[in-house]
Parts: sequence; C-alpha cells; structure tokens
Amino acid sequence: MVKVISPSQELLDRYFEMDKYHPHLTLGQTYWGLSETEIEEMKLLSIKELAPFPTFDVKYVRVYKEVELNKYVPFEDIQLGTEK
Repeated sequence: MVKVISPSQELLDRYFEMDKYHPHLTLGQTYWGLSETEIEEMKLLSIKELAPFPTFDVKYVRVYKEVELNKYVPFEDIQLGTEK
C-alpha cells in the first residue's frame, strides 16, 4: 500500500514503520486495565483456542479519523484487488 501511496521520504520516516512493522492482533493491554496475570492467561487461552491460526481474506482497509482525543470514526474504505 505504501508503494501505491508513494509518500515522501520525510513522511515515510515520520509515519511508517515499513520493515520494522510486525502484523498483529491486539487482544488486550495493561493500559486498558488488564493485569499482567490476566494478559498471560489470555495469551495461553488464545494459543489453545486459535491454533491452528486461521487465515482470512482482506478485501479492504478501513482508515479511521480521530474526531476528538481517543475517539475515532470511519473515514474511508480502500478496496484491495478486485472482486471475483
């Protein structure tokens, strides 16, 4: 996607992690009130419940806009590829 957008080097350096980014799904955080013990329990349960890790098709990427501090609303859906 970044290649298609072609941002300047300055924007790349400021906003994009590029090869340093590791795709992930956040299940919980201590920031939102979970304890370290709860996080560890969630980790073990997710390995048990989600393995083998499912695959899925992605048809679009949704971009959100922050309208006030920590409040986001959908801004735009970017379609990926073509429908079959």
